[in-house]
This record gives sequence, C-alpha cells and structure tokens, in this order.
Amino acid sequence: MNADELINKLGDAIGIELSFNAEGTCSVIFDKDEVVFEKNENMIFIIGTVQTDLKKDLELYRTLLTSNYMGIHTGFCTLSIDDKRNELLLHRLIEENTGFDAFEKSLVLFIKALRYWKKWISEENENRPSTFDNTEVSNLDLLKTGVIRI
Repeated sequence: MNADELINKLGDAIGIELSFNAEGTCSVIFDKDEVVFEKNENMIFIIGTVQTDLKKDLELYRTLLTSNYMGIHTGFCTLSIDDKRNELLLHRLIEENTGFDAFEKSLVLFIKALRYWKKWISEENENRPSTFDNTEVSNLDLLKTGVIRI
C-alpha cells in the first residue's frame, strides 16, 4: 500500500477520517500520546516526543544509545535528540509498500515503546521499568479509545 492508503486505512481502523495535509503530515493522539506521521518520498516516518526540555546527561545518553542497539529496547524504533528543539524523540521508518497488517503492528509496537520511554524518563532511577517488552501486539483495539485527530 502507498502512504496515503496506509493512513486512510489507519483512520478507518480507529474510526476517524485521516489523511495527510498539503505538507505531507498528519497526527493522531492516542490517549495522551501524540503520534506524527510524515510522508517523505516512498517512506512514512512515525514520530513521537518522549521528553521536551532535555537536560544534558551523559548517563542518560549512554542508556539511550545502548537501548537503540538492534532495537531491543525500543520496539525496533530509534531514540534520537532534536538538538534545535531540545527534545528526545522516538521514530520509526515504514516503507510505503508495507501491507496494512505490518503497518498496524509496527504502529502499536511504536506506541508501546513511546509509552515505555515516557515512563522511563519521568521516573527516578529506582522506579524506572527495568526492560522493554518487545512482544508484538496484534491489533489496534487497545488504541481505539481516546483517539483524537489533529
């Protein structure tokens, strides 16, 4: 499926009308988690903000880089820093010819990872979740509540 078809079908699956704007972006809020979709040539970037007003912390950076390795603790997504906006981001790249089932599983795993890292970054060291459960989730049923298109 192409990017437009994937986004339209996602809208159908969660019960809203969804399409890219003229700039090739759209976003959806799943409960309190905003997910931005950006169309770029034959790819879709899925982007979520983990933390704003990021503080320079070498131990944090080491943890983030270690967690990125092979996607083991990120749901096969990538943690990165937007230096201009001073934000910690999670993102994933989806190729345009991906089938909807694979897109859906990738999105659910992305949101699961986004929620894990938001919790991890907001907790004190002793209260942080120990590991990310990389188990795939089969569908969007858990995301159908609290959906807002923006």
